[in-house]
Amino acid sequence: MKKNTLLSICEKKIFTITNDYQEEIEVHVLQGEYNKASLNYCIVNFLVISKSFKRHFEDRNTF
Repeated sequence: MKKNTLLSICEKKIFTITNDYQEEIEVHVLQGEYNKASLNYCIVNFLVISKSFKRHFEDRNTF
């Protein structure tokens, strides 16, 4: 996000999971301008748990 952008209630971005059959991802939303994450302020952390990560991987690799 660009500097001075208001935080929206809804933000949609596509990310790739790092492991096949991964069932959860941890999201950290930070505020700040530092390249090092630990120097910025944490706005929220949350865990997304979904069996659908596995299903999407299987669908993508079905021949």
